[in-house]
Amino acid sequence: MKILILAGRVHNIRVFGAKLIFFDVIGDGLKVQVMANAGTYTEGNFEELAHSIKRGDIIGCEGKPGRTKTGELSLQPTKIKLLTPCLYMLPPQHTGLKDLDTRYRMRYLDLIVNNRTRNIFVTRSKVINFLRKYLDDLGFLEVNSPWRV
Repeated sequence: MKILILAGRVHNIRVFGAKLIFFDVIGDGLKVQVMANAGTYTEGNFEELAHSIKRGDIIGCEGKPGRTKTGELSLQPTKIKLLTPCLYMLPPQHTGLKDLDTRYRMRYLDLIVNNRTRNIFVTRSKVINFLRKYLDDLGFLEVNSPWRV
């Protein structure tokens, strides 16, 4: 079976007893479930894994793809490494980031938590790049000029 390596930000952690932990890992707007099992985990102490990884951390996983009992596609890691710890906790997942003032002041947090906002930014960037390329191909010159109200 093929070995896969992935990295992403942990958005949700579900612990089922001492031998099974589920991580929802999101990277580039895509979600993958990581099913860490004490039986297949070979890198270090499994109990330390549950205490060392928190929501918002960026982790790297290496393992085999598989399915859970419910049939969801997931990665069964043999190694998990903490790549970047999250210094400030993300807002609770069930409430999200609702306050508009906070969303505008902390745009980076809004892009991490709200997938809809991230998709809007990606689409906007693609439209602007398309228009620039189209007008550049026609020979137009882009000029930045000061403006006043």
